[in-house]
Amino acid sequence: MAGVLLSAAVACVLLAGTVTASSSSSPRVFTVGGEERGWRQPAPGEETYNHWATKNRFHVGDFLRDLTASRLFQPPVFDPPSTAASFPAASPMASRLRLGQPSPNPGPGPSPSPSPGEGKIEEGEGRKPEPRREVTDLGGGSEVVHIPRFMARERAWELFEHLDKRIPWTRPTIRVFGRSVVQPRDTCYVADKGLTDLRYSGHQPHAHSWDDFPVLKDILKEVHEALPGSHFNSLLLNRYKGCSDYVSWHADDEPLYGPTPEIASVTFGCEREFLLRKKPANTQSQAAGESGETARKRLKVSAPQQHSFLLKHGSLLVMKGYTQRDWQHAVPKRARAASTRINLTFRHVLP
Repeated sequence: MAGVLLSAAVACVLLAGTVTASSSSSPRVFTVGGEERGWRQPAPGEETYNHWATKNRFHVGDFLRDLTASRLFQPPVFDPPSTAASFPAASPMASRLRLGQPSPNPGPGPSPSPSPGEGKIEEGEGRKPEPRREVTDLGGGSEVVHIPRFMARERAWELFEHLDKRIPWTRPTIRVFGRSVVQPRDTCYVADKGLTDLRYSGHQPHAHSWDDFPVLKDILKEVHEALPGSHFNSLLLNRYKGCSDYVSWHADDEPLYGPTPEIASVTFGCEREFLLRKKPANTQSQAAGESGETARKRLKVSAPQQHSFLLKHGSLLVMKGYTQRDWQHAVPKRARAASTRINLTFRHVLP
């Protein structure tokens, strides 16, 4: 025991000689081997861990899962106490077993009679657990549902590669404030036959058939399963190829979608920020032509309400109710969004 304590003391002395506190004014900066290390806010244009992880397809959960599967790390198994010597030792996976299940290796003696319902498998127990849903009530009959882990990570990457290479992407010219500009993202449109043509900003995209892209039909089926009662018959795909690609403030309030459209958005690839803001109200005072100073004060008091969602790889976001009537949404430029994002927006066009 004394030898162990002596070794620990020697190690502490050696460590103290290698790692010393820095004289920097920041309490979070330290010195290792004579080189200053520490934490700080990222500079403009620097890549953060989240974007690096997305670009390189790294996730700490996958790392820990592989580490456990390789048997390099196993949870400790403790010997049962002497008072429970007549019972079998618990296996490392005992925490995953339901308490009501009978033991596969019962101990000696008569087996106790199970209580009502004990040992039975509940209905739907073998199904995949429901992904976590985050519901945001915007008020006034508007609602947003966010499912961060809608799709398994590896399957989402396979779909990303397929969509990136197989979809006939185009970057059309559109009309914005009377000027012709190139749309700052790639796009493609898929819809049922016989629907009203989609038209926005002076552009009418060609409607491809679902039969041309079976993988999109598979994704549509998964979205319908996650949103019971929904019925989407059209799909607008967008591809943001870097930090300069974006979509400005707008609302999908075209008459062909009806007064309360439901729009489901699936994200693949680079995570991007998705913003929602309340549409500015047309006040009677502005119509009456009040003074400029009074109008500015009123606008300052009634600043639009805003929400932000970080849409990650494999996530699903749904806008419901009067969201398109009362709110606008955007995907702004972000210097750190250096890789490609593909976005699928499912909609229902009225017959």
